[in-house]
Amino acid sequence: MFARTVAFRLIWTLALLLWLRLPPGNFPSHLTAEEPPIRFGGGNHEVRAIADVAYGEKFTIPPLKNSLDIYLPKDAKDFPIVFFVHGGGWTIGDKWPYFTLGHLLAKNGIGAVMINYRLSPAVKHPAHVRDVAKALDWTFRNAEKFGARPDRVFLAGHSAGAHLISLLATDESFLKEYDRSPRDIRGVIGISGVYTFEGEWLDKDMLRGWDWPGRRWRTGIAWVLTQTVLGSDAHILADASPIRHITGKEPPFLLAYGAEDLAGCEKMAKEFSQRLREKKVEVKTLRVPMRSHASIIALAMVNEADPVTQSILEFISAHSDLVLEARKP
Repeated sequence: MFARTVAFRLIWTLALLLWLRLPPGNFPSHLTAEEPPIRFGGGNHEVRAIADVAYGEKFTIPPLKNSLDIYLPKDAKDFPIVFFVHGGGWTIGDKWPYFTLGHLLAKNGIGAVMINYRLSPAVKHPAHVRDVAKALDWTFRNAEKFGARPDRVFLAGHSAGAHLISLLATDESFLKEYDRSPRDIRGVIGISGVYTFEGEWLDKDMLRGWDWPGRRWRTGIAWVLTQTVLGSDAHILADASPIRHITGKEPPFLLAYGAEDLAGCEKMAKEFSQRLREKKVEVKTLRVPMRSHASIIALAMVNEADPVTQSILEFISAHSDLVLEARKP
């Protein structure tokens, strides 16, 4: 059973959306009126939720960091699965705030697995990605048990989570431990991700783009994060960069980022997508107007008509048997 009540989670989500609101003056009052009159969905399934399933040694220290939540479309069979990894700079975050995204996906005929993983400073790279690889192996092994297809597993992640799934999909070494490879992954959905730690991985103009009310990110914050999570060894920084591992054998990618994202996110998405295309990997990029690093995921997980959500549904449908139907909001 969930440790927190649904009511508490709804209150938390509303508070989060208020806190992560778009900046005053940039939020158009006519946004809702400009949304497309028709959206696409994969059905209207009832949702079954299973919380706090251990994918490693049962609830070791820190508690619940080796656990995952599962959201399933009731009475559906052979459906695809989205394996989602949360962000938080590899230092904070948890799976449970994303229950709304899990419900939204399952309602549309897509299973969802939301995972926790160990965080810095308790651990350093590559502990985070090794946890994600272990959870992904658990998902492959148990997909059929829940009615899903193990050959229709899509990886998705936001921010640091997008980095971790992209590293899994490009560096074969982490899945090799489980006799798997990136070719077992059906597709990768990166939202406002970090795809390199080398060179000027952040734009010089750190004042561009709004993110948190009342303050902006600085180069120093990113530097401290990098030191905490990876250290300063140039070889480790290069090896932790998904852009360094592209071979041309990767699954299709969808890369989304906000027009008001953290400085560096747009640059990294463009460079990463260009390198994928050079290696003949299928990739689609999506630049979302009036979205910050936080609001791009916060709005996507509560609004089926959101452009990011619609792009995710279309991407999964294009690479699986999911059938989308047009419907009015």
